[in-house]
Amino acid sequence: MSRIIHHTKRVTKHVAKKSLHFTFPWMIHYLTDDYKDKHHHVVVDSILSSILVVFLIINIGLVYWFYLFMVPVAFDVEIKPQEQIISGHEFEFEVAYENNDRRLNNTQITLEYPEGFEYQSSTLSPKEGTNNVFEFGTLPRNTKGNFYVKGILYGNVNSRQRILALSDFSFHGLNENEADTASFEITNSTFETVVEIPDKILNDEQFELTIKYVNSSPIEQKDVKVALDIPQDLEIIYSEGIEYNSETKEITIPQVNAWESNEIKLPARFSNIAGEVTQSIRISSIVTQHNQSYVQNELQELIHVLTPRIQLTTYINGAQNSLSNFDNNITYSAVIKNIGDVELKNIAVTGNLENILGKTSYLNSGGGVISGTQIKWDQNSNSNLQALGPGQSTTVSINAKIADNVRPENFQISWNASCDAQIDDLNVSTYSRSSSSASKFNSDLDFIAQAQYFSGEGEQIGYGPYPLKADETTALRVFWRVQDFSNNLSNITIQTTLPSQVEWTGLTSVSEGTAISYDPGSRVVTWHTSKLDANTHPQGANFELRITPNFAQIGQIINITNDAELTAKDSYTGNVITRYAGAVRLPDPVTKR
Repeated sequence: MSRIIHHTKRVTKHVAKKSLHFTFPWMIHYLTDDYKDKHHHVVVDSILSSILVVFLIINIGLVYWFYLFMVPVAFDVEIKPQEQIISGHEFEFEVAYENNDRRLNNTQITLEYPEGFEYQSSTLSPKEGTNNVFEFGTLPRNTKGNFYVKGILYGNVNSRQRILALSDFSFHGLNENEADTASFEITNSTFETVVEIPDKILNDEQFELTIKYVNSSPIEQKDVKVALDIPQDLEIIYSEGIEYNSETKEITIPQVNAWESNEIKLPARFSNIAGEVTQSIRISSIVTQHNQSYVQNELQELIHVLTPRIQLTTYINGAQNSLSNFDNNITYSAVIKNIGDVELKNIAVTGNLENILGKTSYLNSGGGVISGTQIKWDQNSNSNLQALGPGQSTTVSINAKIADNVRPENFQISWNASCDAQIDDLNVSTYSRSSSSASKFNSDLDFIAQAQYFSGEGEQIGYGPYPLKADETTALRVFWRVQDFSNNLSNITIQTTLPSQVEWTGLTSVSEGTAISYDPGSRVVTWHTSKLDANTHPQGANFELRITPNFAQIGQIINITNDAELTAKDSYTGNVITRYAGAVRLPDPVTKR
């Protein structure tokens, strides 16, 4: 072991000595006597040493040159967009830079923004006249920093966008540049739309296609378009105030204010659909900025289109549009008919009673179950609704009477109902179109005719004997009163005739209209007025008559006037109302003189 160590030391010493001879021969020559009497060795080793030194200097220079001009500059730029990218919303990203290598001169970063980006501000001021060039001048080694850029970004939702950073700088008289990029996806938009349609609709039944939109941006939008991708069997019906192009199937919204939310209702109808099918409706919203259009969101909704197989028709008092009187009973009815070619089962009829609930003194639901403002019949309450074969029909009905204390002006009741059913053969459920009926109420009206010798306060307003005496003349007043009318009345006329022993005196008084007239030839008394307003105090007229009973009438209660008739036109219903008052009589019989 010691021999190996000794040998290793000798070899190491020899190599070191030879290396010193080769690299520093003159030093060895002057410090030692190794070159004694060996001058030619000194010369040779010196030449070799010089060559080696030159070679080393050249290689060191080459390495330095390679480092300066061949090794890329370590100037790093990183673009960091925000996490959630929304089209039309404020968009901010960070630009971070770091110089870990050499001193750089004339350094600048030029940003290439995505199409649709509107620059607003940045934490580092850009070069004058630009909004995307940022100058740094000289950057020493180990320099790093960052700045933020803010703006509004518009783009197609779900599209990929890119920001490019071009770095320019110089060192040792050389100009260099680098490019760094960052990509991201626009996931949402400040302009959002929602489409609302029924789950199912009957063929040839009109429905509303509702498009709701909201601009959750501080920026006003102009000429927003909503593109419809609809089946060819779906017709968009013209709706006033909506800019719809039937050829391109685009709706144009001229202006949407900042933060505005609104909706568009389009009447629509399917036609030429046979059987039961499922159709799709797609919409996409498009905003325009700087003459460039961007798709903001795309939606699809499904709708089931059904062939009509069940018909429901409502009636009030046997008609779909009728006139009613407060004193009469009211019958609501609905006729359900199978108009298809397959059997209908589990039929349910639902009607709305909101217009009449709380206003009746009597209500017979006809087996229907009332819940809130609705009434419902099904197979449990009406066995006829268990099944209806093709062409078969059945009826459900309600009977009611309006309460005496309900007499509103221009009163109308309405009755609407619909039904649904199951089609086992097709494994689908269907329904009927809603049916509505209405009935206007004629004005309630009281007409009173009476003779008075004394006023209601006991004041004598007649003269002559009272009770009446045979062969003596008594004067008294006849009063006509029109009261408790709930609608406006027009063209009101009251007429009566006078018995032969009654004499017209010509003394009259009216509350409205023209004076009372008397025709001696026909003995007709007439009062007319052009209108009476609803719910005002009683209106009417009175006139004086003289009567001289004969002896044959002793013990009898005689007529002062014959029957009276009132006619008036109801201004709400257009119906002519007629009321009668019997012959006017005094309560006491004629007595002897």
